[in-house]
Amino acid sequence: MKLFQTPLITNFRINPALLGKPKTLPFDMSVDKKDKILSLLLWGLNSYQPVFFALDYDELKSAAEKRHVDRIKGVKVDKKTILCVSVQRGEELREVLKFGRRIPLLMMVIDILNQEVPASRKWLFQLKNDMVDAIRRSVYEDKRIDDKLLDGSLFEFCLKNFEDPIDVIEFLDLAISARLKNKSIEEARDEAFVTMVCDMISVLKTNQIKTLLSLIIANNIPEIKELTTLSEEDIDKAINELQKKGMVHLRNKKPVLPIYLRLLGKPGLLALVMIQIERMVEDGFDEIDKVYSKIGKEIAPKEVIERSIANAETVRMVSYPFPEIEELDKFVLALKAPFIVEVSKVIENPNRIIEISNEVLFKTIEERIRGIALCVRALAYIKKGNLEESRRDIDDASKVNPEVSKFSARFYLSYGDLYRERAIYEDAIECYDTARKLADKLGEKLWTALAIIGIAEVHTELANYEEAEKLCREGLRIAEVLGEKGKRGVARAFILLGGIQYNIGDTRQAIEYYEQALSIDREMYGDRHPNVATGLSNIGLAWYARGESKKALEYLEQALGIDKEVYGDRHPAVATILNNIGLVWQTLGEPQKALECYKQALSMYTGVYGEKHPNVANTLNNIGSAWRALDEPKKALEYYKQALFIDKKVYGDRHPSVATYLGNIGEAWNALGDSQRAKEYFQQAYNIFRESYGDEHPSTKTVKRSLDSVT
Repeated sequence: MKLFQTPLITNFRINPALLGKPKTLPFDMSVDKKDKILSLLLWGLNSYQPVFFALDYDELKSAAEKRHVDRIKGVKVDKKTILCVSVQRGEELREVLKFGRRIPLLMMVIDILNQEVPASRKWLFQLKNDMVDAIRRSVYEDKRIDDKLLDGSLFEFCLKNFEDPIDVIEFLDLAISARLKNKSIEEARDEAFVTMVCDMISVLKTNQIKTLLSLIIANNIPEIKELTTLSEEDIDKAINELQKKGMVHLRNKKPVLPIYLRLLGKPGLLALVMIQIERMVEDGFDEIDKVYSKIGKEIAPKEVIERSIANAETVRMVSYPFPEIEELDKFVLALKAPFIVEVSKVIENPNRIIEISNEVLFKTIEERIRGIALCVRALAYIKKGNLEESRRDIDDASKVNPEVSKFSARFYLSYGDLYRERAIYEDAIECYDTARKLADKLGEKLWTALAIIGIAEVHTELANYEEAEKLCREGLRIAEVLGEKGKRGVARAFILLGGIQYNIGDTRQAIEYYEQALSIDREMYGDRHPNVATGLSNIGLAWYARGESKKALEYLEQALGIDKEVYGDRHPAVATILNNIGLVWQTLGEPQKALECYKQALSMYTGVYGEKHPNVANTLNNIGSAWRALDEPKKALEYYKQALFIDKKVYGDRHPSVATYLGNIGEAWNALGDSQRAKEYFQQAYNIFRESYGDEHPSTKTVKRSLDSVT
């Protein structure tokens, strides 16, 4: 039983602007979907009480022989009539358009039955957008759907990836079902999308599935032939059938996938589809699986993952470079084993490293070599972002090879850093604690200091500033006595101390700590290193907090230039700086420029972290603030709510970030004229800020002024 029915969308009305020119239903849309589109159209035009006619070309031609048509098949036609006419050829389309001018109609829809007849999709996109807006109203205005079940990110997903309103409704149906099973928004999105795609694929024939899988990666017939071993005739036949089902479009006689199917080229999703259709496809799955495996090995190993290591509950995080990886590479490549030379040649290709390691583990029984192979595989997994697999391998390697155990602490420091970035704080502390114990046992004081500072960083993100400062100073003391060797730890401690001071409102002291860290990093790494970019960004943000926006922008643009040079345009360090630049532009009275920065940052963050991460929440909040500055409080409210939902999931209900978003929601409601709701949110924010910071903190004072101003 469907949870989401069209009648729930009480505000759905077809925009009058859509009723003018004749609209087309394209050939590559299934008959079932065309019927649903027409039903949806009639629902949206309910206030007009329309009369609906469905005719083929010959029937319309016969009726239109009169100069002025007022009846068709004996039934009166007027400005309440919707006419759907099916055509087979381009000539028929032109004739129908001419006939339509003689008939008084509310609207004409032309059903294209032949792939050679061109059809515009503009109307479908407009109808889709109207549908998304209608469902938003059902959630946020009519309150017919619990706003905890859907959020803005799901609507944005629909707008970005689907081409017609029926897909939107079906996707949101499935997403609501998943949310009712206590799935997170991100999990519900993936489950709904995968289920929707699998339902479409499961009814296809074997050759059609093989061709579709190949089209997801390849974009020409020769590659499809190579992957599938199908003849060109079989491939053409499969593409023709896929087109009739709306799963392939033809553009200049070349097969092109709909937008939503192109998503399957992203890591993980195609693997999840394969897992699910294995349960649904009765015959020929082994043939299909062979095609999938060939795609993974020969065409795009970086873009598809082995089905055997995927699972239906989660999609792996996208991996990305991080500063410590070079140090781990150095440790691993220094190990003495015959296959290390081959590993050194492909050190940037984790998939190939895993293959080499697996070959060694399959053939070798000598424990020392097996330990090295496991360590090498652990390095590859950490590069792919598969931290659980990496931890398993480094633990096993340490048990059988003492050489590896000597630097397992370094691996655990990296695990801690990556878990902390992903906001998985319990695992981060566990890994830092393991790293500290291993480092203490080995007498590696720098690693001990870094582990303590790492734990302090977690406490800072959880707003436990007193504990964070105590641990940070403990780590700093250990690093300082190490002299030159400890400088890296000293710089990291100064950055953290600066962050703590920044968060508690002492920006002058924060700048002093940040400048000390920057001086050390420049001495160690030169002027074009990511650590230097981080230092410049921190100082810029502190100057921004002190009201020196132009000075802040100078620092931030220097930082952005360095990080883009090192990482390219799609790295979370770049996103952080773009976010900060956006804040400055907003303060300088340029909210549109700020919005562009925030949107770029959001795209990067969601690509790396998924949609349930504090950095994503912070960016959504910033987007909300930009819309607020553009005098769009409704849009602002939507983004603030998304940010609040994420941070409550990550931090619980009593974190200062939660208070910030509550305060912003209060401002939005106040702007919308609902002072009672505004007061409720301001009060919640004030209570949390007082509890976290006390009465004298700037954030507490600001929200108190807002609270006092509403009546």
